[in-house]
Amino acid sequence: MAAVVCLRYNPDIQAQCQRLMENGKSKIQALGAGMRKLVQICFGVVKHQSEYHPQVVLHNPLRMVRRDDIYILHDVIGVGVLL
Repeated sequence: MAAVVCLRYNPDIQAQCQRLMENGKSKIQALGAGMRKLVQICFGVVKHQSEYHPQVVLHNPLRMVRRDDIYILHDVIGVGVLL
């Protein structure tokens, strides 16, 4: 039950579950991974006696595209820069 609530309100667990479902995992598998991550977060907070700070890592907005042996670095909106 706690993992279901975290799936809605915790940005770390949201990002992880979203990434897993995009990679083909089922909703239940992603929820199970979210439960495990929640346990690890709780253990880390208790062990280090500190507050929890979300650490969401966003996808890299840049990607390399190869065209005719020329590598082009594209950003999110599709503007390319020759490398």
